[in-house]
Amino acid sequence: MTKVLYLDESGTSNLKKMDNSYPIFVLGGVVVDYDDLEYNKKTMDALKTKYFGDTDVILHSNEISRRKGLYEFLNKGEKWFDFLMDLNNLMESLRYNVVACVIDIKKLVAKYGNNAFDPYEYALRIVLERFIYSMGSYETGKIFAESRGKLLDKQIQMAFEKIKDTGAGCYVNSEEICSKILSFEIKNKQDNLVGLQIADLALPPIGRNYLGKKNKSDYDIILRKCFSKKGVVEGNGIVYLPK
Repeated sequence: MTKVLYLDESGTSNLKKMDNSYPIFVLGGVVVDYDDLEYNKKTMDALKTKYFGDTDVILHSNEISRRKGLYEFLNKGEKWFDFLMDLNNLMESLRYNVVACVIDIKKLVAKYGNNAFDPYEYALRIVLERFIYSMGSYETGKIFAESRGKLLDKQIQMAFEKIKDTGAGCYVNSEEICSKILSFEIKNKQDNLVGLQIADLALPPIGRNYLGKKNKSDYDIILRKCFSKKGVVEGNGIVYLPK
């Protein structure tokens, strides 16, 4: 059975342009069994049809939280609460596991200064490891990462190729990475991949929790969906850096 990792991010990995209101970088995504792709699409399309009458809508956490543009109708009456309840039910019923790496940018700079490692590349190593750990002996996987623009997309691709070719910094070697991960593709949000939309909705609750903000019901759902070993999520489904 082939697994698919849909990769997204929350926050910025730029060490020189830190956002003081969100001084972390979260790279992660959702792992989906190939056989569950159609189920996830049908289930998400049902919610889109209910609220928008159109399955071409892209669910985007930032736009939903601001209730602007396409989501402005959520300001009317009980629509917001109804939508949030249905969205949480959707995230609970979809079939996926979460893997993520949270990097505290302030701590990283304070600890390493100018020698600080690139947050994206380091987090990618962590996520790739967890993706491989989630596979059975004979399983393989594909990765779809959301586009961040031409220049950054090139950097993402180069970071993946570097990790794949050398295995540097990973607990899995280059040979295993090459045999387990069949492809790495960058996709636009407009491609309407269900997995990328699940990933987009899954990461912000992890970031909010790390920053000590009040947890909402969506965090509990994501926590239950996290990859774990013997019920332990931290260090397995979610890794926090620097130590």
